[in-house]
Amino acid sequence: MRIIIDQSPRIENWTQNSVIAFANSQEKAVILPAALKRECLMVLHVLGVSEDTAKWMILAAGIVVLIRYHLTQITGITVDLEFDRRTMYQLRHWLYGKLIHEWRQQKIPPRFTLRDIHFGSVGRKHQAHLLAYGIYRGRIQPHQDLRIRSREILPLLKK
Repeated sequence: MRIIIDQSPRIENWTQNSVIAFANSQEKAVILPAALKRECLMVLHVLGVSEDTAKWMILAAGIVVLIRYHLTQITGITVDLEFDRRTMYQLRHWLYGKLIHEWRQQKIPPRFTLRDIHFGSVGRKHQAHLLAYGIYRGRIQPHQDLRIRSREILPLLKK
């Protein structure tokens, strides 16, 4: 299954919760609380990471948390275009490295390669956008608590 990933609002909006969602034949979303985004930013600053780099690292770590329990089903990823070409290249490589680690932890073989991670425009009518935006605006009520916890994301940023 190829999935499309979108976020709302952008990760760098440090004062608001962000929702990262995927959709295709299945759909799922996670909420990245504003306080946790700021905590991640502080951890990355201590590690000497710039704010521009921290933005895409936090997004990529959020994507890993979002899809980690679906890795046996996913054969490709398309992430909404939000960054310049150089940043997308860095995000793609960092994300794939984290996914390889997840595959090893779960003792499953990789289902896709680095070339299967793409960036493209996700339209406003795509289900991934509707899900992320709907949860962010409060129009869609999640079925469960989808908030990412610091214990889920911070280890990804510190490795």
